[in-house]
Amino acid sequence: MTSYGEHAEACPVPVDFLSALYRAGPNEFTAMSAGLTGPIKIELAVYCYGRAHFRDLGLAIARTCDAADLSRLAGVMGQVLFAQSRGRIAEFGREGQSAAGRRRVTLAKSAA
Repeated sequence: MTSYGEHAEACPVPVDFLSALYRAGPNEFTAMSAGLTGPIKIELAVYCYGRAHFRDLGLAIARTCDAADLSRLAGVMGQVLFAQSRGRIAEFGREGQSAAGRRRVTLAKSAA
């Protein structure tokens, strides 16, 4: 397994698989992620978490991983992923993405 800075450089799965996983509903996501081995799943969780547009997917993948494995294979990042993935209740999927996954944007007011 590679060492992690912010995130792994290369996607650990084929891009077509990543794209399908991103578009999957909750049931398809569960089935697709179950087919991944533990180390690949952890590497993919770190990879996705390190990219803003895949962050929720990374947390959803991390939610399917064991805490000890996350910590052992991804170090501090694994511990962060474990804690954050258990802190979110919403499931990943099209329905949950728009409502639960997006933050409200506010603009700073100018000091006039």
